[in-house]
Amino acid sequence: MRNRFLLALALLPLLFSGCAPARYVSKIRAAEAQPIALLQPMSEISYIEKDGSFVLDPGLSETSTQIITEILTTLPLPVGSGMGTPVETVIPVDYSGENNLYAWHLSALAGVRPKKLKNAGVPDEITDLLRAGGYRYGMLVYHGGFRRDKSNYAKGVAKDVALGVVTGVMAALLGGGAYYTGYQLRYASRLYLMIVDVEANEIVYYASTANMEEECDPLNLTNQRYRLARMLERFK
Repeated sequence: MRNRFLLALALLPLLFSGCAPARYVSKIRAAEAQPIALLQPMSEISYIEKDGSFVLDPGLSETSTQIITEILTTLPLPVGSGMGTPVETVIPVDYSGENNLYAWHLSALAGVRPKKLKNAGVPDEITDLLRAGGYRYGMLVYHGGFRRDKSNYAKGVAKDVALGVVTGVMAALLGGGAYYTGYQLRYASRLYLMIVDVEANEIVYYASTANMEEECDPLNLTNQRYRLARMLERFK
């Protein structure tokens, strides 16, 4: 956890720059990148307690994983076409353990610089996992977020109003992702998605919610479906 905490601090200037690009699109069309296998999404959702402490919540994280999986296995590609094929299968992945390389690669999606992806390759561990399943194309998804205790949120808002200043709050630092805001959030959600081609060893597509509203309930299926559809709208 300490390593991830330090990585999160290092990524703050990248993740929350207002003009940071949120997408990378290669020349490969959605119709060509088929079939796609979805690596089991990795969700790290924390809960902020009444006293302001926060902990990674396994229950919230598991529910988030189920929601994202349901969305991406039913969302047509290309998005909005009325046709197309969603991801063909879901490859289970064990992200547990402090030095888990799969977890490291997935959480690292939060620190990706889209402009650098043109010459980027696919990590060997991800390549091996997809090839073992017989797939050339794979989709990787990382979701970081939090919910907070209602009384903690109310106290935070009251404090901001009473002081008459904008307070900086780092509400969660999870798996290479971080949340920074100048005001109190009831909850927050950040999604990162990447499609890879293991045969060509290249990135096909990358998108995140960096330019979207981050005050979103990480477990709201309707909102997350809308956000994921927006993230994939340029994959045509």
